[in-house]
Amino acid sequence: MSESLPLRDRYLALIDEIVETTLKGKISSVEMVYQMLLKGITSGTGEVFELALSDRLNALQSQVYSEKDELKKAKATRSLRAIKTIQSQWQRWQEQNKATEAIASAATEITTAPADERLAAFIRVTDPNQKYPLNLQQLQQLSKALQQFAQADSDLEQFSEGITRGLASWQRLQDNLLSWMYEQKESLGFGGVPGERGPWASWAKQLNSELPQALL
Repeated sequence: MSESLPLRDRYLALIDEIVETTLKGKISSVEMVYQMLLKGITSGTGEVFELALSDRLNALQSQVYSEKDELKKAKATRSLRAIKTIQSQWQRWQEQNKATEAIASAATEITTAPADERLAAFIRVTDPNQKYPLNLQQLQQLSKALQQFAQADSDLEQFSEGITRGLASWQRLQDNLLSWMYEQKESLGFGGVPGERGPWASWAKQLNSELPQALL
């Protein structure tokens, strides 16, 4: 695919290439379609690709509806199925790219903040109440991203290690909660004598950090 072509034309050519490759029976899985999109689409240009895809989809839908020749109609129908596969993998690409950009943005906000404002930046980007909060996998990726700056700045290494240890503690608590619930012979409750009815003492045993152990 020529890099000298206008972006819209490049994306139309990419879509046509995937469709033709599909019609030739050379696409063995949707993963192959995804990888072609991953290689062919430039981050930040999704709107252009989406418009190109919409044009091809509309054109093929019209052809399937109006075509009288059975052979041409059959080919258009197969091409339309290929376009819909591209559409599903395009949605996957968008979700993955959005996640990648969110992690990169969070890492940039933390690493570029002044040293005395990094904790506030960290709390802001990891806030679970924001519109698109980072999930556990994305937090792991954020930890790895911060680790890349660890040699130059020990504070960032502490942030990275803190995320990793926090996620490990969360996993242990999550695993323990279900078993604790099944072990209770009395009705659930968080009152009563500390360490007897509630899960706090059980949770404290699952943690390796002194502060949360003291809180629990």
